[in-house]
Amino acid sequence: MTAKLWQDIKSSLCNRLKQDLTLEGYHPVGGGDINASFRLNTSGGSFFVKQNSVGKPDMFHAEAAGLACLASFNQLRCPEPLVCGEYEGTCYLVMTFLPLAGAPNDELLGKQLASLHRESATTHLPADARSPRPPASTPFGLQHDNYIGLTPQANRPAKHWLNFWMEQRLEPQLRLAIDNGYSAVARLQAGLEKNTETLLRGHQPPACAVHGDLWSGNKGVCEDGIPAIFDPALYFGDREVDIALSRLFGGFGPGFYHQYNATWPLDADYEQREPLYNLYHLLNHLNLFGPGYLAACVNTMEKIDRLTAARR
Repeated sequence: MTAKLWQDIKSSLCNRLKQDLTLEGYHPVGGGDINASFRLNTSGGSFFVKQNSVGKPDMFHAEAAGLACLASFNQLRCPEPLVCGEYEGTCYLVMTFLPLAGAPNDELLGKQLASLHRESATTHLPADARSPRPPASTPFGLQHDNYIGLTPQANRPAKHWLNFWMEQRLEPQLRLAIDNGYSAVARLQAGLEKNTETLLRGHQPPACAVHGDLWSGNKGVCEDGIPAIFDPALYFGDREVDIALSRLFGGFGPGFYHQYNATWPLDADYEQREPLYNLYHLLNHLNLFGPGYLAACVNTMEKIDRLTAARR
């Protein structure tokens, strides 16, 4: 099975590159909890391969589309998706290999991320079926759904940011958590919905291309010192979601935030929305990985309640 899978990957890659390649070997590389990752060495160079057998063949197609969209703005380096395929139930995605061996360079990453957000908020992509941007009348979302980890992520275009965040981010995760038996989340749901309306009412940010899953494990620095990002859960939304998540699990130095704000300053009241945006990811971790994240979810929902009460 393994040998046939790699032959299928090689054949797909040869067809994509329009050249003959000889397999020279492959070995696992470190990654997340969702996919198996490999460095594939060939006569034409090295490639990065992700594999998954969870029965979601569209997951890698969605990731490839997100990478292509990020690259289209020419602000941040990311791997180029080359081939998506499936062989006997195993899906795979082949990308260019980025040698992530450079010293940390969060200052440049912060500047480049701010440039990506600003550029994508003002650039109009081609208005055809391949364009990921929502119609101008409904600026938030994406033209297709994708995934946050293994969880489906709806991106139906929406006119108002409040509606998008409540209906397509928080509510699906809340329903999953309640269906999974987390009564503490159910107890706080009604209050959270009211608080979300209070915190986001009147907040209509520019719709930027956001990475959507920007924690420290999804960034690196190439050997030439240029930062790179990967594993996106991309959509067009409030740029603050990327900054919020970067602070949730740590791994970003102070230079990242200094250079981001020097390039495109955040709004003065950003920190009031940060826990609301990070709750989405905490709920997703709760639904994916279990009750170890329950206390963080409850604490964050209670913090949102306190922040909202202070505004009244």
